[in-house]
Amino acid sequence: MHIHFSTIPLRSLAVVALIAFVAGGCDQGETRGDRDVAVPVSVSEAGYQAISEFIQTTGTVKAVRSADLTTEVRGNYYLQNHPATGQAYALGDQIRKGHPLVKLENREYELNIQLESVKLEQKLSKQEYDKQKALYEKGGVTLRELTNAEKAYINAQAALEEARLNMDKLSIGAPFTGVITQLPHHTRGTQVAANTTVAKIMDYQELIMEVSLPEKTLTRIKAGQPVKVNHYSLESETLEGKVTEISPAVDPTTRMFDAKLRVQNPNKTLRPGMFVKANVLVEHKDSVITLPREVVLDKDDRKVVYVVEKDRARERTVVTGLESDQRIEIIDGVEEDERVVTDGYETLRDRSKVRILR
Repeated sequence: MHIHFSTIPLRSLAVVALIAFVAGGCDQGETRGDRDVAVPVSVSEAGYQAISEFIQTTGTVKAVRSADLTTEVRGNYYLQNHPATGQAYALGDQIRKGHPLVKLENREYELNIQLESVKLEQKLSKQEYDKQKALYEKGGVTLRELTNAEKAYINAQAALEEARLNMDKLSIGAPFTGVITQLPHHTRGTQVAANTTVAKIMDYQELIMEVSLPEKTLTRIKAGQPVKVNHYSLESETLEGKVTEISPAVDPTTRMFDAKLRVQNPNKTLRPGMFVKANVLVEHKDSVITLPREVVLDKDDRKVVYVVEKDRARERTVVTGLESDQRIEIIDGVEEDERVVTDGYETLRDRSKVRILR
């Protein structure tokens, strides 16, 4: 149909223009609707589970027991053999409490002690005391005579104990069962001076860890709290421990306070001197709603998540509680079984249209 504008009144032309404008507007609206594209997202249903909150710290572990084995007298050096191998003790060997590691020979020193003579004197004084005691019971000697005999026996007994202690100085043994961690070389049979360190041993089946913690955690750290300890190169090996000591004072410069942790190391997984990380358990809840930490977003001083309702993402303000490395407790804002966006939330706004990926 051909329209000849010359034959159409101006009022009719205005109506035609209005219809065209409205029709164009409707077309543009449909285009904007078509552009309301559904954002692909992944969701997870909120549910109850346990969560633990830890305070992480780092430090160097030390053996609970260590000792330097040092000579008290001079003498010729003789490293002893390990009973289990028949070979001379070496670095890394375990030595049992009381076993000699090094023996010294010093004949002049032994003669000065006169151990055999002291033993004999003790034996004779014991016999004399027993004799005087028997006579006193029969009225054969006075109380003073009996007392003098007893005093002589006591002195002889003390002299024998002193002689034995002095002889023991020629044998350097382990004060506890431990591992040899230092063993300076000395040629067999050569003389070493007094106060020479011949070995160092450690018992590190239990370790001590001295740490510094932030002032803000002072009220949350308590003696007896469980601790999990890992070495950075042994992430799969987790050792158990506990907080044993806490300083009540805060360093005014660093705003830190000191604490001590004791770590069980039965298989000697960690070695003294290793730098490790420790997680102190400060709180645990058995059954609460939790979400992955990354889906809880900070927005205008609020914490929000996106929950899917039908085909729309709804922004929810949430109240959070405990936080672990991977999850965070939701105290309020999300109910059990609600579908929370766990992937694709970065571009969402309230009421964004979404398409759930399967």
